[in-house]
Amino acid sequence: MTPGERRQRDVKLAILEILREEPAQTARDVYIADALAGSPRFFVLTPSAVRQRCSELRDVGGVVVREVEGVHLVTLAEAGRQHLDEILALDGVTRVPEKR
Repeated sequence: MTPGERRQRDVKLAILEILREEPAQTARDVYIADALAGSPRFFVLTPSAVRQRCSELRDVGGVVVREVEGVHLVTLAEAGRQHLDEILALDGVTRVPEKR
């Protein structure tokens, strides 16, 4: 897996982990751990990056995007929850670090 592929996977996993707790607006910034550095660095995803990853996850059935009063809400689909649990179990990860 290339560093770029790893980062995209980490971004998708972070979004799924966040959605496990609550629905989110696609426009909100998301902070996730930068697993490439092997350190507790954090980086911020722009709203457009979050929307792009959510669209990819929607296309494979991982999330559901719906519009409520003009706001796009993203919720975790059952397939996304199962995928997240499987990947995290394989990686030995229990959760993504919280936003600072």
